[in-house]
Amino acid sequence: MSNFSRNTSHQLLSLGALEDEVIYLAPEHFDLAVEISNQVTTEHRRWQTYLNVLALCSFEEWLQSAASDLSIQLEYDSVLRSPFANELTALSYLKVGEFNICLIVSDNLTDEAVILPSASIRLPELIAHFYVIIEILEEQEEAIIRGLLRYDKLLNYQQSVNLFAERQDNYKLPLFLFDSEPNHFLYALRLLSPNTILPKLSDLQTLQQLSQSQPPVNTSQLAISQQKFTCLSHWMQNIFAADWLTIENLLDTKVLQRIIVWQPAYRSLKRNHEDEIVELINQLTSSTDKFQQQKAAKRLGVIGQGNDIAAQALINLIQITQDDEILWIAVESLWQISPGNPAAGVRRVQSINLGMQVGGKTVALAVAMIQKSNQQFGILLQVYPTYDEPYLPTHLKLILLDDSGQVLREVTARDSDRYIQLKVNGDRGEQFSVRVALGDASITEHFEI
Repeated sequence: MSNFSRNTSHQLLSLGALEDEVIYLAPEHFDLAVEISNQVTTEHRRWQTYLNVLALCSFEEWLQSAASDLSIQLEYDSVLRSPFANELTALSYLKVGEFNICLIVSDNLTDEAVILPSASIRLPELIAHFYVIIEILEEQEEAIIRGLLRYDKLLNYQQSVNLFAERQDNYKLPLFLFDSEPNHFLYALRLLSPNTILPKLSDLQTLQQLSQSQPPVNTSQLAISQQKFTCLSHWMQNIFAADWLTIENLLDTKVLQRIIVWQPAYRSLKRNHEDEIVELINQLTSSTDKFQQQKAAKRLGVIGQGNDIAAQALINLIQITQDDEILWIAVESLWQISPGNPAAGVRRVQSINLGMQVGGKTVALAVAMIQKSNQQFGILLQVYPTYDEPYLPTHLKLILLDDSGQVLREVTARDSDRYIQLKVNGDRGEQFSVRVALGDASITEHFEI
């Protein structure tokens, strides 16, 4: 029985109308991913390594089921030697027959583009014949092949649009470039010669010259407009501008219930959860597995309502964790079971109504800030629908900009997204901006930590 299937429920619109390929991950895949990623010392790299191993497992599973006649060459521990181990975008390499394959790995493919280190499409020793996007859905225990791109098609696109490397020497490739039909990939592996995909040496030299060129100056992004900055450090002293409200004051109960990541409907108020709470707290304090800690902290937000011991466990975790993902899961859980607890930092929300109407409806920008154990400040940016709207407008963007107006990160709402978010860390006095945009309409808010 094959371990993959067609699925349209997770379909990403930007990849076209064809169906995605879903691979179901087995327990042994997760065990292997944990075993290999535990060899990595830093939290940031460990998570990427974990995803890379799951991507390799799922790709091997899919290829063996779909085309057992094709030979695959991979080493799972090669992810520990990846030249991009410290990059934001996780990449894995393997070979199918004589073709080099680069897997672009993501656990949250919410944007309309993927990021590639320029070296992966510029240096001959790192160039692949095919670039394949794989999204890992850990909680669903699934991997999805989102699309594939031949190198020669990538080269043609780069030269046709004069593509330049962006921030941190990365390329941003739109998802529409990627073919969402995996069968086309199988046909190419069987029928094409590797030499028909990789360009001539002269083309490689042209590509290298292009990637080293400087992009034209975009004067609209050279500096942030001189506007009033919201001083977030004042929030820590309970000083707020009138237009920054508590989330309860701006959003009604129905909206709040929809946007909570783990819904109150999942709570069973009639059931005694004391034993489970004790076990979850034990996992928070004794486990060194960050994935286990995340699940325990999230579960406490579901069953720990009104339980002082559960709240204190989350407070302790917030005060000592060095992991941003664990930090914000613990904060959001504390918001649920102990609203207004000062240990969860401060959160305010503003209606986006400064001339920007989204189909006649407004959206809400929420900003949360907490001081971390390393004395930096962690900031969570979220955009929610308002009033009776269950979902955000499709293609709505939340964009983070640095103090010069350059885009650092962005996320785009898909169909049925109840919220989108970005996380950022900074020191007191640092400035940044947040832009909410849909099509040609946008507003920008400026902040100082």
